[in-house]
Amino acid sequence: MRSSRRAPRTEKPLPILDHYEFEAPDPARAVMRLVLGVLGAVALAAAAYAADTRTHSAVLLLAGVVGAFVLFWTMLASRSPQLIDVERSIITIRRGSRSERFDLVDPNVQLSVRDGQMAFRYYDGRNVVVRPSEVDWPAFLNVVMHYQNFADAKAVEKEARFRR
Repeated sequence: MRSSRRAPRTEKPLPILDHYEFEAPDPARAVMRLVLGVLGAVALAAAAYAADTRTHSAVLLLAGVVGAFVLFWTMLASRSPQLIDVERSIITIRRGSRSERFDLVDPNVQLSVRDGQMAFRYYDGRNVVVRPSEVDWPAFLNVVMHYQNFADAKAVEKEARFRR
């Protein structure tokens, strides 16, 4: 008969560093980079062909390939991935042109974990959700929970001061 008690965990928690940076994977960017590389190679071949033959059709082919190259380059530049930057207790979440900043030790920042996602909410209504696929989840969770302990202690301290 097996015992229902589990052995105690002997794993040490991950050390907390001063700076973390998480970049969400974006498969569309990988495809665009591949297409950009192929278009660059085709543009070089078209330039060599246009220089060799000196025909209008070769120059038009070169112009079309260079135009497609520039189009894909601008598309790649405009699709900025989500970046999450954690500098000590300050977390900055950048999605496209929007940037939200939260202080993890501030008791006014509400943190909720539901359905494997983490939501940050500030008192003014700002709300940002981070999914496990966007970060290295164990490291991210370890850092956030480390600073959340400080926020809980500050909230208890603040509550005790106002009760006096």
